[in-house]
Amino acid sequence: MVHARVGPVRESAGESYAAFLARLVRDGDEETVVAACRALPAWFTPESTEAMRAVADVATDPGRRRREWDAAAQQLAWFPLGPVGGPILRGVIRGLQELAVTPDPQARADALRRLAGIGEALRVRRGSAQTLLIADALALSMHAVGLYADAAALTWDTSLAAVCHGEHHTARWERLLDLVEERPERLPLGSGFHLDAPTPRARAALLAAARLLRERGSPAAGVMALALVSAGGRATSWDETWRAELMALRDHTDHDTATAAFLLDPEQNC
Repeated sequence: MVHARVGPVRESAGESYAAFLARLVRDGDEETVVAACRALPAWFTPESTEAMRAVADVATDPGRRRREWDAAAQQLAWFPLGPVGGPILRGVIRGLQELAVTPDPQARADALRRLAGIGEALRVRRGSAQTLLIADALALSMHAVGLYADAAALTWDTSLAAVCHGEHHTARWERLLDLVEERPERLPLGSGFHLDAPTPRARAALLAAARLLRERGSPAAGVMALALVSAGGRATSWDETWRAELMALRDHTDHDTATAAFLLDPEQNC
């Protein structure tokens, strides 16, 4: 009965089938709701108002069971972010933010989990400019309700995605710095960090971000600056510009950043 976009349902019946799935999302039992939520994204179009609203309602309804709202939250990342999908998704974020500051501890915990789940589901690194704006709104809501580590991780991903689009957005980096300078353990920089900067515009944005972080002078900013310089060096086979940035980091006011910059060997980090 519930199918993804494969053989059992004709393409021409897509709109009717999406409406059918939306009714299942609203009125089905738990198993049906979960299955319909997971199937719906394959049938979304920019005009799928009722289908997107059905998923959004499950994601925010305090009466829904965890499997239901978790399935719905995972699908929000697939909303077509046009004049219909964007406002519906922003409404979900606002609604959960309001629930996350209610006096009821159970309702608050539930809303916090849902906000965190949406953040995990968003495909920011491969997202459009519109996706980045949604991610910004979500990160601000996370920050407002105390999900500081989640807000930092999402803002880091969004900042890097913007760089890949050729933008470095000073205000976004500064929001991230405010979060991680207070508590460096919030810095979401793993050992497997990798960033592609395939175009001259992306590399220019990467350089601007690296310089912004280096000039900040703090230990947390230094760690991020070195990660970006390492990525920029690899992307350009360590041309003169990125070697100069590495040399500048060796004079960083934070001892650990300076030492790590000395240990980074461009000849081995290509």
